[in-house]
Amino acid sequence: MIDLVNSINDVKAVIARDFDSSLNVEYIERGTEHFVALIDKKYVARFPRTQKIAINAYYVDNLLFRLKDSPLFVPYTLYKKDSPLYFVSSYINGNHLIAKQINNLNISKKQDLADKYANFAAKLHGQFDVKEEMSIQHKYGLSKNRQLSWQDYFDKAVYNRAFPTQAQDIIAKEYYNKWQSNKGSLPLVLLHDDLHLENILFLDNTLVGVLDFGDVNIGYSEQEFRQLYKLGDDILNMALQTYNLQTGRSLKAENVKNWAIMTQLASYSERWATNAMGHPAFARACEDLNVWLP
Repeated sequence: MIDLVNSINDVKAVIARDFDSSLNVEYIERGTEHFVALIDKKYVARFPRTQKIAINAYYVDNLLFRLKDSPLFVPYTLYKKDSPLYFVSSYINGNHLIAKQINNLNISKKQDLADKYANFAAKLHGQFDVKEEMSIQHKYGLSKNRQLSWQDYFDKAVYNRAFPTQAQDIIAKEYYNKWQSNKGSLPLVLLHDDLHLENILFLDNTLVGVLDFGDVNIGYSEQEFRQLYKLGDDILNMALQTYNLQTGRSLKAENVKNWAIMTQLASYSERWATNAMGHPAFARACEDLNVWLP
């Protein structure tokens, strides 16, 4: 059994024990996964909250150690402690942008964002052998700890569940069939799989860093770009052009679009079925789907 903290007060006690009391510390609770301490804007200490998240954190630590020469800053582990378990990485300076701010960037900045996003994806996708990575994940026990695969998730939330109205249900099944018929290009690759705006950092409107590798997964290159679909066709098409030139692949925007729509259809369906319409993810799904679908 891995020794873990139980509360934010436990985290504060560990920080007081292990760090100079004169340092400025900001504490963050990241859902049910981690407690986070930002220490003097120099270090970040991440405390897993469950055994499952702790095992995944060990794997991510190993993965980032093997991710050499990343074109963007990533949270490499400087060291870890075991009693209780936490991981310390360097603080990555930067800020988050919202979609409106990105859409207001000039064409040169948009191209730069697209290029850096695509270059990072190409580096990550090309560096790791999928069979070897599956074997490493198995050694960590992650075959038992991973969430439902996208196929299982979409089957459950979109294909096998009736939507609130007949019109919604028809559209949902139509996009399920589109996605099912062409999920993307082979071979499969190792993905970050969660490159939304809260997980990427900017300085002076320039993309500089990528955070939170906790959802790293094996899948189709197209699904990595689904978050860019929210930013408009121009940035997505520029990123795909750069990625295709870097990798020799032929990713198509239509398949990325289907991934984006399916993700939000499933999110909408899950929150509706569990009466969680007050959840921010439900509001985001409604907003996106109302723009994307007729």
